[in-house]
Amino acid sequence: MKLEVGDLTVEERAPRPREPRRFSVSPETPAMQITRVLVMDGEPGACMRGVVHPDVELSSTSRIRAQLEKGEMVLDLLLNAGTPVAYTRAHITARVVTKRHRIGKALEVNEPVAALESTT
Repeated sequence: MKLEVGDLTVEERAPRPREPRRFSVSPETPAMQITRVLVMDGEPGACMRGVVHPDVELSSTSRIRAQLEKGEMVLDLLLNAGTPVAYTRAHITARVVTKRHRIGKALEVNEPVAALESTT
């Protein structure tokens, strides 16, 4: 199976409502967000979004983009930055995705489909 990254966005942005508490930072502290579509054998297979803690110093957005387009994962970026990574706590829920939803558009769905959403 050939894996590629598509619809890649790397941006520093204002935190979403739960993130300041989760990261123990002030609500005005921006964080790096990385969104992408995992393309499997030419077909969209997963929509992924990662938000990096504001204290983690990463490369420039253009370098991050180049690394991810080359096939590296966000975990690789964190490890290369010297960020200690021990575990993750994930929550998996079922949801319906439609073509009107931003994830449905990214995955190019034509009709409602069941999907699994994993959040950490």
